[in-house]
Amino acid sequence: MKDELSGDWDAAADAQGQAFPFTLTLRVEGDKVTGSSSSQLGNSTISSGSWKDGKLAVILEGGNGQIALIATMIDGKLVGDYDYSGQLQGKWVAAKKKP
Repeated sequence: MKDELSGDWDAAADAQGQAFPFTLTLRVEGDKVTGSSSSQLGNSTISSGSWKDGKLAVILEGGNGQIALIATMIDGKLVGDYDYSGQLQGKWVAAKKKP
């Protein structure tokens, strides 16, 4: 099975109407996902993650709390929702960087 998920992604979250850009680096082993994220707020590490049936679910451990990301692969893009420590929720989308 081809691994469409591993690699670097250019992502943006909708933070109350503002686009918040971040980079997501994902590695898949079986249905387990590891990796990290970086943004203007700093770097976060994926503490737990899964990739099953075209659905991604990861928890990022940031300096200011946990960020939960869920997404579905649609036409090669990740599209989904996030929850930032229960304080901020919204949509996010990511496109894979060209190698």
